[in-house]
Amino acid sequence: MSGLSLVINLGSSSLKAALVDSTGACPWHSGHTVAADESLETVLNSWLAPALEPHCQQVSLIGHRVVHGGERFTAPTRITPEVVATLEELIPLAPLHNPPAGEGIGLGSSLGPGAAAVGLFRHRLPQQPAGCCLHLCHPKRVQEQGLPSLRFPRDQPSARLGNSHCAMA
Repeated sequence: MSGLSLVINLGSSSLKAALVDSTGACPWHSGHTVAADESLETVLNSWLAPALEPHCQQVSLIGHRVVHGGERFTAPTRITPEVVATLEELIPLAPLHNPPAGEGIGLGSSLGPGAAAVGLFRHRLPQQPAGCCLHLCHPKRVQEQGLPSLRFPRDQPSARLGNSHCAMA
């Protein structure tokens, strides 16, 4: 089996990962819950890394589910050092979920040496012209940090969320 894609979904306490081949078959998948007394790093090193070790050389693509991509990341995006830096700036948009995704991105290079890494974004700030949208403001303290207000298309409730699962498929 060659050319496997590794899909990683690291949430605030629920962790999931799967290997998918070019036919869509899933030769390995697993989930784990982070206990209150465990660190995410410990769990990744004791659960995910050993489970994937036999497959590391076959991984050619890693898809990381990232909860919030702000205004900049509205589609699947190749992970670069600049993307990682921007994602760190976006932590206030999803403080419980973006940090675990960042840890997964950091671990990804050892799980699939040489594999391309792509961020798949669950939520994004829609880029819509003013006036056609339902406009929701952040609290003043958040606006002062430079985070934009949320704008959702009035006639398309489903457009409020990104759909990273389609991109993963």
